[in-house]
Amino acid sequence: MERFNKDRSRSAARRFKADISAIIYDSLVHDVPKHKVYGLIKREIANFASKNPGISFRERGLLWSTSLRMHSLCAKQAYLGLKKSKRAPTYQERVEMRSKSAFEAIKVHLIDGRELSKSLLYVENRLEAQQKEAQIREMLGEHIFFL
Repeated sequence: MERFNKDRSRSAARRFKADISAIIYDSLVHDVPKHKVYGLIKREIANFASKNPGISFRERGLLWSTSLRMHSLCAKQAYLGLKKSKRAPTYQERVEMRSKSAFEAIKVHLIDGRELSKSLLYVENRLEAQQKEAQIREMLGEHIFFL
């Protein structure tokens, strides 16, 4: 039986968090429609699940809802700065204003926030627990006991 690789799982979780942050940041700066953002988030969850086999539908749903909540919170916080950027005289200034307000929102909710990290840690712990339970069942099935 294959052992659970915690380092690989943590690496995938860090990449997932960074990619979700990048998706949300780009969507706020470049005014990407929600359906495209949701598709990118769904693809990122599928990529994370492929690196961590054994993720249940419920755990994918947890990551999905947490990611959408983070997108919504960041969009709400950055709204005022994004609205002010429409009055910028040049495109460069507009993008700069949008990127500043988007980064502040990302920083508060994703970089310093703990909600997405908690969800990822929950998924990692469930995967590890499932792996350990499978190993115990396998050992009990072989009737091997040592003191």
